[in-house]
Parts: sequence; C-alpha cells; structure tokens
Amino acid sequence: MLSRIYIVLIITCITGFKTTLSAQQFLEIPKGYFLFPIQPGQQNYLAGNMGELRSNHFHCGLDVKTNYTTGLPVYAAADGYISKVYISTKGYGNTIHMVHPNGFVTVYAHLETLEPILADFVRKKQYENKTFEIELTLGKNQIKYHKREIIAYSGNTGSSGGPHLHFEIRDTSNNVYNPLLFGFNEIKDNIPPIISRMAIRTFDSQSRINGEFGRKELKVKKEPSGIYSIENKIDAHGFLGIEIGAYDRQNGTSNLNGVYRIEVLVDNKQTYNHKIVNFPFEFASHINAHIDFETAKTMGNSYQKCYVDDGNKLTIYDKNNFKSKILITDTLKHQVQINVWDAYGNQTVMKFVITGSDESLNQPLATPKASPKIAVETYENILKIKVLNATAAYKTAKVSMPNVVKMVNCAYTKSDQTVFLWDLRDGLPDSIYVNGLVQKFLFKTLLAPDMVTQHYDEHMNIHFQKNTLYDTLPLQIRYTPDTKRKNGQVYQINNYFTPIYSDYFVTLKVKEAVENKEKCAAYVMSDNGGLRYLGGKWNENLFDFKTKYLGKFVLRADVTAPEVKFLGKTPYNVKFQIDDYPAGIESFSATLNGEWILFNHEHKKHLIWIDNPDNKILKGELVLTVKDKVGNTKIYSTKL
Repeated sequence: MLSRIYIVLIITCITGFKTTLSAQQFLEIPKGYFLFPIQPGQQNYLAGNMGELRSNHFHCGLDVKTNYTTGLPVYAAADGYISKVYISTKGYGNTIHMVHPNGFVTVYAHLETLEPILADFVRKKQYENKTFEIELTLGKNQIKYHKREIIAYSGNTGSSGGPHLHFEIRDTSNNVYNPLLFGFNEIKDNIPPIISRMAIRTFDSQSRINGEFGRKELKVKKEPSGIYSIENKIDAHGFLGIEIGAYDRQNGTSNLNGVYRIEVLVDNKQTYNHKIVNFPFEFASHINAHIDFETAKTMGNSYQKCYVDDGNKLTIYDKNNFKSKILITDTLKHQVQINVWDAYGNQTVMKFVITGSDESLNQPLATPKASPKIAVETYENILKIKVLNATAAYKTAKVSMPNVVKMVNCAYTKSDQTVFLWDLRDGLPDSIYVNGLVQKFLFKTLLAPDMVTQHYDEHMNIHFQKNTLYDTLPLQIRYTPDTKRKNGQVYQINNYFTPIYSDYFVTLKVKEAVENKEKCAAYVMSDNGGLRYLGGKWNENLFDFKTKYLGKFVLRADVTAPEVKFLGKTPYNVKFQIDDYPAGIESFSATLNGEWILFNHEHKKHLIWIDNPDNKILKGELVLTVKDKVGNTKIYSTKL
C-alpha cells in the first residue's frame, strides 16, 4: 500500500504560451474611482456578471437591469474621451468606448441612442460612408465628457435578449477586469454561491472511478450546517479531474450569475484555484476549454473544470503554465474540499471523501435480453468500446490497425456489458472485432493543439493552424450523400460537440456537376438540417472556405432573392421587414429622390426604418435595395 496521495501538476508544453503570459501586464484596480453608469447612488440589479458562463464565451462585464425598459440615462463613469463608437445590429449593438486618465477604458453596450453631440458626429459619418453599421475611432481631443455627464441612453440593440446596459472595464491593451472589484455600492450581495452539481472523470486507461473508466456525475446535497456534500461513495484510482456546476445570486434578483473564485483542496493541499479578476478579451472564448463543452451542448448543464486543458490560455488560474489533475495510487481515504466565493467574499464549502482503490469493476454478466451490439465513446485520447448484452464470449477483442492486429482483454465487466479501453496514442484503429461483432472507425490522424496539421484525401483537404485546437483531437472524417443536392455530399469532420479556438481551412474537391455555381456557398449543418452560412469561393472545381466549427458541412446554392415586407408608413417614416435564408442578408441601402438615406436596423426582428430624429416630413420616391450574401438582390420602391 502506498502511503499517500500525490497531487500532480503537469507542465503543458504549449508553444508561445509562456511568452503570452509573461508579457501580459495588468493594472492595479482603483476602488471608488468609477461612477456606476446607471442610476448611480441607487441600488441596482444584475442580469449578468463578469465570468458568467455564456453559450460560447465568458461574460466580460455587468448586465445592469434597466427596469424592463429602454432610454435610461447612461453616465460617464469618469472623466475621459470617446475612443471608439460601434453602430451594429449584431453582438454588442450600439457601443461606446471611453478612455480615462488612469489607463482604464469603460465600455457601454446595447445602447438605444447616443448623447446628441456624439449622435450627430456618428450620423455624419454614416452619411459620408453610406452605411448604417459603422466602426469609428476617435482622437484624444475630439469628444470629451466629464464624470457624471450623460453620454447615451440604455437600449436593447445588437444581440441583447432584453433591455439592459452591458458595462465593461478594460485597459488600453484590451484586457477585461471584473467591475464588481472596483467598489460599486449600488450592487448588494450577501448571498453565498450555490453548488448545484458535480462530476469526476478519469484521464487514462488505468484510471477508475468506482471501478469504471469515464465520467461520473454525482448528486449534490446541502447539509443542515450549510456545507455541501455528495450522496455518492467514490472509490478511485489514477489520474482524476473534478468538475462542478455553481452559480451566484445578488440581493433582490432571481438571476443566476457566475461565481468569482473556485478552489480545490485535497488533504489540505491546494490542487486548483481560479479567480475572475481579469483576462485578455480575446480569450473570452476559452470558456469552451474551461467547461465540459460536450455536456454543456448535449445536456445544457455547464460544469467548470477544476483542471486546465492543454490549449487553455486563460490567465485566471493560479498556475497558468500547469494543469491540475489528481493522482491517487493508494487505498487511503482522502479529504476533498471545494471552496466557492463570489466577488463580495461570500463563501460556500463542499466536502467529501475519495477512497483509493485500484480494483476494476468485475460484475457477473447477466443473461442477455437482446442481441449483443457495440457502442463507442471517445474521452480525449481514450477509446471506450462497450459490448452491450454481452456474454463471457465477448471478453477479448481484436484491434485492427494498418499492418498490425492486437489482442485486447476487456478492462472490466458490468452486469450487461464488457468494456474495452484503447489509448489512441498507441495507434489509430481501423476496426475492432469482438466474437463476430465488428465496429469500423474513421480515424485519420491524431491532432495536437500546438501543431500545424494537414489532411488530404480524394474528397477534401483540411489545414489546421497551430492554435486551432484546445486539446488533442483524433481526426475523424465521414462522407454521406446530400439528399438536398443532386450527387452532392455531406462532409463531416468530427462533430459539433468538440470545441475549437480559431479558424481552420477546408477545400472541397467537387466532382459532380453543380447548378448555379456562382450562387453556391458552404454551410455548417445542424442535426435537424438547419444551415449556418460560411461562404467560400471556387477555384475551378475546388471550393475553399474557413470555419470555426467541427461537424457536418454542405455546399448549397441560394437562388432566392431576399424577402422585403412593407409594414407601413407615415409622413415621417416607413418600416420594412427584411430576411433571407439560407445565405442571410449582406447589405441594404435606400435612396429618397435619388439621395442616399439612413435606415436603422434591428436584426432580432428583421426590422429596418428611416433614421429621422428631427421628424422631417418625407416626400418622394423611396427605393430600397437588399442584397444577400451570395449576390441575390431585391429592389422595392414606394412613394412617400
């Protein structure tokens, strides 16, 4: 028997990772410097906070409630000048960046309207460039405001799900900081975080949890003392990782927000710790490496990993160039404590025991009730092959690889199945044979997160950049008929449930005749057949595109012009609804009596209407031109 548990911190060899972190400089946080930008001095309520887990990114600021309405005054948080203005129908919507003398930048987003001087400046630029959506960079002395002056009015623009102000604090290097650490008394919080779920997982073929390999979700309960525990017994061996689901609440609101800090102690030694203090804005999407991405996408439950994946470059961890995994090699009881804090210091504690055990499950096999069949799961580098409804005849398997066949014994048995484990680093199998059952695989190569990798075959070329991946990926390719396009194919690269960080490049080798070739684009296809436009271009019979998704891809032609629906007019305005599928709207433009006129756009409802702040009577012929992303155009005219 070994005498104790070993906490292993494994150095990750990510090229350029240390350089990125060592060069990163963060500012000291000045408490009391900034004014709260909405209803300062009054109690305010949050719909979202810094570090909250969103669908594809960490939330980078505060979502301040605005009483379910728009038009509340937004105040300059400190003296400064406007450095950037974005007018957009997507993302942050109408947004202001303001630079302050202490080196910080405040960001105000989803705005309805801007303060009149700033609004006039932006409107002139929109007319000069003949565009509604515009990005403007201003000089230091162009437009200044003092602390507490109104700079805009709150709204619901961009991808906002309801009226609120999105407020961020950054520095001039575009690092984001947790606004709740700046000393705003407008937010009240004496409620400790809540731990709602927990899971534990294995990391190599020798690791076990209650005798099994894989990931096990555990039932969490809150004791009368206020300390959380789990209802399950945990016997474990080998490399393990803990994941938890946790959220926070503030006084006076039911919204479930993100937590500030998570710490894991094993036998009173810290194995993991992160704090949401600051991080580079560009790393917000690394949430996909911080959470269990597949579980979030398939089950809708977000678990935060209490270990760090190879490609995760977030700067929120205590030891950024290490990844924390627990190694148990004994048969002792080990005390685990998880501490969770919010930004106001409220703490929640969970305690449980992991007992060391290197025994694999060895349950007697029951009489099968159905025919045996194979099911396969992939856990990073480990292939888990289950023979369901198995008998003793299914305890050995042949793993076939190019030029070699290996015999493998089952790793353990459950009452209704035998389980085999194969480390893909030992070779990528073509198939596995178990007593007459055959499972074929589509593995092509093993991709590393820090390497440029290419794959070529008769149907497709793929080029992965150096930092495309968060973690090691066994590349799998599948081709199936595209039932929506004559002789076309569905090109599948792994699946949607694997996250990636940056674009990679794909070339489709199109062998069939393609109708309406000039109207074709690449699309990523969901399981229900929905399409998301990716674009691309032809090079003879090759079609090139880039994407940040894994999954199914198709080449489709869109020959239908955008839809323009007239919704009504007054002497002062006219309103339309515009839409297009599958390519989507690329641009719209309108003239009144031959002169370009500014329209506002609200993409959530597909609405456009004339920007007419002075309520001038509009007369003459209005011509609206709407173009989609593959060049189909719709022209609509009416008399005003």
